[in-house]
Amino acid sequence: MLHPAGEVAARQKAHLSEIFLWMMIVILPLFLALPFIIWRYRIGGGGRYTARWNFSWPLEIVLWGVPLAVVCVLGWNLWHETAKMDPYAPVGTGDVLRIDAIAYDWKWLFLYREADVASADRLVLPVGRPVELRLTSATALQAFSVPRLGGQIYAMPGMASRFNLRAEATGRFEGLNTQYNGAHFARQRFVAEAMTPAAFEDWIAATGEAPPLDAEALVGLSEPGVLEAPLAFGTVPGDPFQETVTRLMAGKPLPGDG
Repeated sequence: MLHPAGEVAARQKAHLSEIFLWMMIVILPLFLALPFIIWRYRIGGGGRYTARWNFSWPLEIVLWGVPLAVVCVLGWNLWHETAKMDPYAPVGTGDVLRIDAIAYDWKWLFLYREADVASADRLVLPVGRPVELRLTSATALQAFSVPRLGGQIYAMPGMASRFNLRAEATGRFEGLNTQYNGAHFARQRFVAEAMTPAAFEDWIAATGEAPPLDAEALVGLSEPGVLEAPLAFGTVPGDPFQETVTRLMAGKPLPGDG
């Protein structure tokens, strides 16, 4: 997030910077006064603390009013930025790329609905184009995050959530599941690769030549395990995303669950 490559991550960095500056109003005087107090009242230093208890409105206003004002500003800022960075809200304008994401143990499957291709553990995005992800989990509760592109959202079994983002720079970024879900949780990572629109179209065309995402491939993905390398699938029969949601909502096992 401190090195943003997407619009959402850039907003998050700006918000963090604002919080840091507002907190300095309270923290900076404290750290400036602390060395003086330690030196002034050190053992053998000659300073003696003799308390004289008197009520003072100016001191009360400063001691309580300044922190209260800072808390109010931070609270309003948090509400404002949270509403502005709603994960369901589109990021930018233009033709939206729609991708379905299914979380397995311990891998991610990304379905490009319009292009009829899919990839496992590799999320490919065109730079500058708004992207809408629709997410679910085929197993336990999981969470999708690409820190340099920004944001995090849960993928829940039997439910569908949405997440919008847009890459602003080319590169390869780490994606991960931030919700503990078992033995290989720490290894459940994927590559988010942002490329130029022309390179993205070339990737779609090349991926179209890969083997199809048939029933056998889905059974293999549903089995617990970590992929040694990303996989590509040329065609996507049916609607694996909706079938996953429907099966779990109805309490039925997924392919490979027995």
